[in-house]
Amino acid sequence: MQSQTVHNIIAAGRRLYQRGLVAGTDGNISVRCGETIFITASGVSKGWLTEADIVPISLDGQPAASGAKPSSEAALHVSVYRNRPDVQAVVHAHPPFATAYALAGMTLPQDLVEARLMLGEIPLLSFAEAGSLQLAEQTGAAARSYRGALLANHGAVAWDWQLDMAICLMEAIEQVAKTNWYAQMLLHSKHQNG
Repeated sequence: MQSQTVHNIIAAGRRLYQRGLVAGTDGNISVRCGETIFITASGVSKGWLTEADIVPISLDGQPAASGAKPSSEAALHVSVYRNRPDVQAVVHAHPPFATAYALAGMTLPQDLVEARLMLGEIPLLSFAEAGSLQLAEQTGAAARSYRGALLANHGAVAWDWQLDMAICLMEAIEQVAKTNWYAQMLLHSKHQNG
């Protein structure tokens, strides 16, 4: 099970990277397996993950073995798992359109039928420093009621009972943000042209 989990995280990292939802060493991915969380290491590209870049940590956030340093957002992941025992995967990324909404202090509109059905409300969490306990606590609290969140000035996070679905939620968050952005541009153009 451990090797399959590691393989799945590596594949998820490539998917996020190829779809432009992370760049450089952005983002982090984790999967819970019983009492262990497997999380991406700090400072590594999600598009080029290797087995050595997946770090086991305990539900207290402590590394289970020596080796690579876990993501600086490990506390955020742990907080989601503590608040939602049914969740088995957490994905944090910096999708450009969704992050633009977060930077502008805006939540995602729910005009698209698909957005309401698949995502429900995606709240905008107030600003907290990356890797901070405040950010972890806010995200854990949001996990009790929502399927994901925008992080002010930071990016987005999604969680679900399986990794593939958490990735799908992140893709949907970005698609909703992008579609609404384009709709606003068209409406603006329409009003300008009479």
